[in-house]
Amino acid sequence: MDRVLNYRAEIFGFLILWIVIFHIERVVGLPIYLPIITPFIQRGNCAVDIFMFLSGFCLCLSLKREYNIKKFYAKRFKRVVISYLLVAIPFFIWKSFQEYSTSRLEHFFFDLSGLSFWFRGCQNAWFVHAIIAFYLITPLLFKLVKKDIRYAIFSLGLLYVLNFLAYYFSPFYRYSSVALMRFPIFFIGVLLAYYVPHFDFRNKRAFLVLFLMLCFFFLMYFPSRGFYSWFLYGAMVIPILWLLSLAFERLSRIFIPLFSSIGKISLEIYLCHIMILHIFRIYKVEQSIGYWMYFVLLFLAISCSFLVVNMAKRIANYIINI
Repeated sequence: MDRVLNYRAEIFGFLILWIVIFHIERVVGLPIYLPIITPFIQRGNCAVDIFMFLSGFCLCLSLKREYNIKKFYAKRFKRVVISYLLVAIPFFIWKSFQEYSTSRLEHFFFDLSGLSFWFRGCQNAWFVHAIIAFYLITPLLFKLVKKDIRYAIFSLGLLYVLNFLAYYFSPFYRYSSVALMRFPIFFIGVLLAYYVPHFDFRNKRAFLVLFLMLCFFFLMYFPSRGFYSWFLYGAMVIPILWLLSLAFERLSRIFIPLFSSIGKISLEIYLCHIMILHIFRIYKVEQSIGYWMYFVLLFLAISCSFLVVNMAKRIANYIINI
């Protein structure tokens, strides 16, 4: 994992581009079917699992270095909440007037707080609502993992069992399943970071062959969505991270800064992209633009994200000075 952490920003950059293209493909489609590329794009939700794993891994390392809850939450607030509010407040104001005729203020606060996701299934910014919830309980997970590995492994198994039971027996599970299914892989990231933060693969050739076989099955035969697909996505996280780290080790120095720059603002790109895509779908703009939508939406998301980053830095500095 040391190599993965060395290229963490670059990997985040690759993952957010994968997610953005995956979202746009679901709206616009692809002009032709490309044997490996199209299935890969259509499984972009796997990138979210990798994000979750890396988040849990890095948060645990941070707590191992310094267990200071106040600093921990302050850093997460500065990194996530400020950027989220800068994008979400104007978006949900627009949405409350565009999509609702009554109780607009109630809908606005319900959406902004994330309650509309957890209890109604509104997925405009579900990843941020999920990651904030996971961040809040990370210190508790850290204490659980620190106490005894047996408790941690038992708790992990229990999480999978509860997800399975909720999927079949809870009528409310479908609202937040997209987040709850990802919680176990987040927990795995915390668990591995505490006990084996420097793990690597000794027989790399054998692992590479096995990984390529798994990739072929993953791309060609396994469904891109559904309850059981999340189990395979979890199994694919570490192999994909290992392969990406090898790829970035060998990439030209021209591409490394590009992916690194995108990775450092991946959260802002996600927020801007998901809000812009929703607006385009409401007004059905994609019908007139067609496949140029890929370039238009990607350009708009990245451009807006730089603006959000600069504004978030100024607000954070202002809060610190106060």
